[in-house]
Amino acid sequence: MSLMLSELETRGIVELVPDPDDGRARIVRFAEEANDTRRAAAKALHYLELKLVRPFRLPRPLRGL
Repeated sequence: MSLMLSELETRGIVELVPDPDDGRARIVRFAEEANDTRRAAAKALHYLELKLVRPFRLPRPLRGL
């Protein structure tokens, strides 16, 4: 496991669960406790998009959090 994933798991941001289709793999998903943090990050990205991307009529790359 990468050091970054280990740190995110330790902080309760993500959880690693066994992949039911592959016993060697694990699935990374946001932890329930991280929903507030995830929503705050999505709002911050949306704000940046409004302030930085739209004035230049660039494509909208900030999606999916």
